[in-house]
Amino acid sequence: VPRTEYKARVVYANSDDDFCILRVFDTGEQFVPLRLSETAPMTGDRVHTIGSPAGAFPTKTEGYVVGHDLLGMEPDEEGVPKSLLVTSVPAYSGNSGGPVYNERREVVGMLAATHMEYPHSSISVHVESIAYHLELYFGEDNSDDSENEKQ
Repeated sequence: VPRTEYKARVVYANSDDDFCILRVFDTGEQFVPLRLSETAPMTGDRVHTIGSPAGAFPTKTEGYVVGHDLLGMEPDEEGVPKSLLVTSVPAYSGNSGGPVYNERREVVGMLAATHMEYPHSSISVHVESIAYHLELYFGEDNSDDSENEKQ
């Protein structure tokens, strides 16, 4: 499959949750919208991702939800531990930012890292956090992204 480069820019970023939104220009019909799952995944649910590890695209991998990791995660300002999705989906350099989706092709997470203690597991930003940041971004007037980029 030949690679295509697209012009894009970051229109929203939040370093606390390792989350950003890119606006990609002139994609034609190359991409289809993904739906967010309305329910959190359960331990044992089968999940998948697609990405470009080490430059090989597209690469689809799959695994299972291991849990919602609270171990070793720093609490936020209110003392609430961060809830991240932990899966047995293998993740490599190049998978970061890719969707983690369920059997119904609904997004349940976004790949962020390999688990430090368990390198065979991956860490994802939880679907609830994705929904939160999308609501923040799209809830404001972003008709002119160049003047409304958020950090």
